[in-house]
Amino acid sequence: MKLGLKKKEKTEQLNFRVEATLKHDLIQLFKECDAKGIDSTAALNVGLRQIAEALRRELDEVPDVNPDGKADAKLGANTDAKVHLPNGIDPERA
Repeated sequence: MKLGLKKKEKTEQLNFRVEATLKHDLIQLFKECDAKGIDSTAALNVGLRQIAEALRRELDEVPDVNPDGKADAKLGANTDAKVHLPNGIDPERA
């Protein structure tokens, strides 16, 4: 009998900084998930996958940037375009 269950993908740890209030909210949600028998890691992975897909769609709409920091453009066009990332993210460190 085939149940159609997906094989669990190997997980890895990812460390990044979030706003303190978001961290607090997530901790509370994880506690509620545990109390209700919900896999909080799986739920978080679903949400992060949706965010990654949305970010990919947005990035696909932004012109490519050459290593010299200038956006691809037709000859003679203004090539001083800069990449603008949300929340003051430095593109050199991203």
